Amino acid sequence: MRADPPWLQASWPLATDQGALGFTTTCHGGASTGAFASNNIRFDIGDEPSAVTANRANLLDAINQQLCDAGAANDKASLMARAKSPLSASVTASVRLQWLDQVHGSKCVYADESSLNSTPQADAAWTDEPGIGIAIQTADCVPILITDQSARVVGAAHAGWRGLVANIISSLVVSMPAKPADLRAWIGPCIGLRHFEVGEDVWSVILPIVPESVHKHPDDPSKRLVDLVAVARWQLRQSGVGSISAANICTYASSDFYSYRQACISTSLNSGTAMGMTGRMASVVVCSPNYLRNR
Repeated sequence: MRADPPWLQASWPLATDQGALGFTTTCHGGASTGAFASNNIRFDIGDEPSAVTANRANLLDAINQQLCDAGAANDKASLMARAKSPLSASVTASVRLQWLDQVHGSKCVYADESSLNSTPQADAAWTDEPGIGIAIQTADCVPILITDQSARVVGAAHAGWRGLVANIISSLVVSMPAKPADLRAWIGPCIGLRHFEVGEDVWSVILPIVPESVHKHPDDPSKRLVDLVAVARWQLRQSGVGSISAANICTYASSDFYSYRQACISTSLNSGTAMGMTGRMASVVVCSPNYLRNR
């Protein structure tokens, strides 16, 4: 187990000792190689399945370790109980993750014990079940993590430009059994304005929704630069979400995260084709089962 968690932690006004953990993984510290080096968490994109399985297992171990450490620091009784038994036995089955088959749509699903053995086709999910986390996979699209003030309910959305146009954020917010004003949202790392260069087929459908998110291209008048974070912020505000924060990190420009667009451009320059191969990060939100059980 690494001393430091292999992720960028959400900067919302909640902490693990209050019951909610939110983060986006980096591309470092995993078992994948080649174009997927090294912490790819998605199957079916060309990576070795055994490497993805190992990366997901390490991710779950890190989550459980983080929640265990937070619980121990705030619960002396819990700390003494763990001292009587091996640490690994106390954390191996406490948290499980709900993965989604993401299709750039607007469907939001509820995650519970019965859904964990399947991969629902949806782009958002929420839960109020102890020990269940929601995992979103991205490599430029916008990951959005949400919890309420008391960390009794959590949700996450995968929001590419198509999902934003389809109102995936609203689908998630209205599905969660909490007052929107009590919700806390975090927008994770995604492609930034400077590098999200698009044609009229994209910017023309975003322009009527959030005009201020569409900017002139410095060189090509047929293209525009689109600020997906600005679109996500606007939709969260329109949904009534009480607190909104963001990582403000561009996946294209950062060496710590995967970027599909960057991989496509690199592949095109090297081979003349536009298909890129790269891994995916996981953006996860989860409530501590120990916190939920003891409150």
